Amino acid sequence: MNKNKVNSIIKYLESKKCYNIDYYDLKNKNFIFDQCVVATCLNARHLNSIKDELEDFLSQKKVSIHHVEGKNESGWIIIDCNEIIFHLFTEDERNRIKLDELFNYSFENVK
Repeated sequence: MNKNKVNSIIKYLESKKCYNIDYYDLKNKNFIFDQCVVATCLNARHLNSIKDELEDFLSQKKVSIHHVEGKNESGWIIIDCNEIIFHLFTEDERNRIKLDELFNYSFENVK
């Protein structure tokens, strides 16, 4: 996915009150997907709302969604668009999973 489209999606998430948004460029470093966005939502209700709204926004941007995994009660939802994956967390779940530590250790963080 081109950087302009990624930036527009990140700006969209920011406009919807997501915070601590990180973008990871994994091209040529990961054989499963090329890019990843990790964002924190305010609470489980916000997480579910963001999931639905992001799915609509991605559709408008002509980004096909391959798979959605997780429930708002879990605190972690994954939206897999093949070349880019979105990890949406509540703050508690993001702190518990520590996915950023894995990405920061293994890959370049490109904010």
